[in-house]
Amino acid sequence: MGIRGRVPAWGWGLACAAAILSAPVAASENGASLYLQGFYNEFAVGMPLAPGVHVRNDLLRYRGRVEAKPVAPGVTAQATQAATGDIIKMAWVPGARVLGAAYSAAAALPMALDARVTTRIDGPGFSVPGGAEEQGFGDLVLVPVRLTWSLHRDHHVNLATNVTLPTGEYEPGRLINLGRNHWAFDPNVAYTWLHGDRGHEVSATAGMIFNARNHDTNYRGGNEFHLDWLVGQHLSDRLAVGAVGYVYRETTDDRGAPASSASPGSRGRSTGYGLAAMGRLPGDGMPVRLVGKWLRDTRVTHRFKGELFSLSVAVSY
Repeated sequence: MGIRGRVPAWGWGLACAAAILSAPVAASENGASLYLQGFYNEFAVGMPLAPGVHVRNDLLRYRGRVEAKPVAPGVTAQATQAATGDIIKMAWVPGARVLGAAYSAAAALPMALDARVTTRIDGPGFSVPGGAEEQGFGDLVLVPVRLTWSLHRDHHVNLATNVTLPTGEYEPGRLINLGRNHWAFDPNVAYTWLHGDRGHEVSATAGMIFNARNHDTNYRGGNEFHLDWLVGQHLSDRLAVGAVGYVYRETTDDRGAPASSASPGSRGRSTGYGLAAMGRLPGDGMPVRLVGKWLRDTRVTHRFKGELFSLSVAVSY
């Protein structure tokens, strides 16, 4: 797909118990981010798509937690989240060339099938539970321009402009918001080396998210760098396996209440690793691909830490 993973505003950084108590939380507002960890590390992410229409559906399951943190003298807060989501993606490849590159455009619409957050605040002689649950559509993502160059039979690179529109449901102060209530711009570059004879593959995507201001809260999240990678082996024309990973860093401070006290030490950071497999179904007519992936978060700061599972089906017309 041409939009391999620019998704959910709706839930992967939902909120944390510290945010309920107005403690400073970075990695964008209430610890949320438009970046879904590791979701750019796809097979052949830098290669051109065949002319036509490509449709993909991603089913996702994420479970994570924020360990108990001190938020006041003798008081701690913790949170867990569990989210099941679905992302519908479509890419259009007209066969046109721009600046010597293959042009394509894409769109993605995420939906929360079941997003839940459970919180608990503990102190001397008391424990206060809380939580929320939501379902619905998130923020629409458009990729108006994606340019792909094949530099060699084995080397490919593309540039893409991802734009997130504030279409998801949002209400200030709500524990779970399906949208972020602001625009965002995420230019990224992807590269793939795929050996045509031996089937070795190295792919990577790097991007920087620039968040606009949420005018309802006067809050602007910091810039967010993300790097996703895949090292794989194509065992045949129909089967590939690989190791995947990601690095996420918030590179600038959040601005606006309640982030006036944010500092470089409170910026969101995380890394992760996992496994992926891809299979092509036999038969003539419309090509069908299945992609399964597992990712575990590691070295997490000011974000949820957990595991992500995904199963994707892609069809080309």
